[in-house]
Amino acid sequence: MQPTCACSSCTNSESLKGDFKRPYRYVPGTGQKIFHLSLHFSVPIVGAFLIGLSWWALVPFAGFLVTYLVNSFLFCPGCSYHHEKAELCGCFPRSVFSYKRYKPWGNAENILGWPLIIILSVCPTLTVLYLQGNLGAIVFFLAYFAVGLVIHALVSCPECRQRGVCYLGKAVVFLEKER
Repeated sequence: MQPTCACSSCTNSESLKGDFKRPYRYVPGTGQKIFHLSLHFSVPIVGAFLIGLSWWALVPFAGFLVTYLVNSFLFCPGCSYHHEKAELCGCFPRSVFSYKRYKPWGNAENILGWPLIIILSVCPTLTVLYLQGNLGAIVFFLAYFAVGLVIHALVSCPECRQRGVCYLGKAVVFLEKER
């Protein structure tokens, strides 16, 4: 399947198509949708489980909502999957906003975006666990998040259209080429 969008973001990702042996995944399959939804929704669920039965267990879900909104306004406008109207892009559920800037993925997404998304994903849960004095749960949650990030990189990045412009994708492609 060839892309239908000729904006600068899609053109930029298409120009980097030949930098790796695997083809792009233009449209995610059912398995990819289930994988990404379970991976991303599991972070607040695990956080709430570690916090326990209290009102504080809602904090990880609030953090997930804020993370989703930041992702929608920072990553989605510069992502070629968003422009192609893919239902699920491979890093997060697609933005519900019809907001498009048609700009290429750049340093703002890489240098500011990834750390901000990670901080917003983990800090609400870590803050509540710290206030509860539950250091064992903090270590478990950080390990869970790190394993999830590695699984995401191994499954999603090699076939992602953003792999040539996203720093996480570039790192995965570099490591795969070195093997």
